[in-house]
Amino acid sequence: MTCGSHSAGSYFAGSHPASSHSAPPPRIIPCSPRGEEPHHDGAAPSFAKAGFTLLEMLLVLGVTGLLLAMAVGEGARLHDGLAVHLSREEVVGLIAEARMAARVYGGASLVVEDGGSIALMTGAGEVLRHWSPAAHRVSVTPGTRRTPVELHFGPTGLGRATSVTLSFRRGQTDLRLVLSSYGRVRRDG
Repeated sequence: MTCGSHSAGSYFAGSHPASSHSAPPPRIIPCSPRGEEPHHDGAAPSFAKAGFTLLEMLLVLGVTGLLLAMAVGEGARLHDGLAVHLSREEVVGLIAEARMAARVYGGASLVVEDGGSIALMTGAGEVLRHWSPAAHRVSVTPGTRRTPVELHFGPTGLGRATSVTLSFRRGQTDLRLVLSSYGRVRRDG
C-alpha cells in the first residue's frame, strides 16, 4: 500500500446495493508533507521540524542577556556593599586596638592620613599598625577638611578630643562611622 491509498479493498466495496454484507468504511493511509510512508510502528507521523527558528533563538538570547545584565548589576552593588562594610568593621577593630594600646603604652593615637589610610601609633610615635583602604578599593574621608586627623587616646583608653566622622564609600554604597569624644563608636548607614 502506498500513502494516500485505501486500506480495505475498493473504496466502493460494500456501498453497492447488491452487496449482502456491509463493509467498514475504508481507511485512508495518511502521508507526510514530503510524501513519505508512515512509520511501521503505527505511530502518527511527526510534522514538526527539528530545531529552532532564528527568531526563537534571538528571543531566548535577548531574554537571557537581559537577565544576566540585571544579575551582574546587582552583584556589583552587593560586592561594593560588602567591601564598605568590611572596611568599616576593620576600622572599628583598629579603634579598639588603639584603646588597648593606649593602656599598654600609656597613650596611643590613630592618624587618618590624606587618602584614608590610618596609622596606629604609640604615645612615643612608634607605628604599631598601618591600615589602607586600597585593599578593598574603598575611599575613606574624615568629616573635617583638615588632614591628617589625629585621634588621641589617654592611658585609661578613653579618647581625648577624638570626635570625628569617617565616611566609607565605594560605588553607590556610603556608610559612616562616628567616633565620640570619649572613644565610643557608632555605625551610621
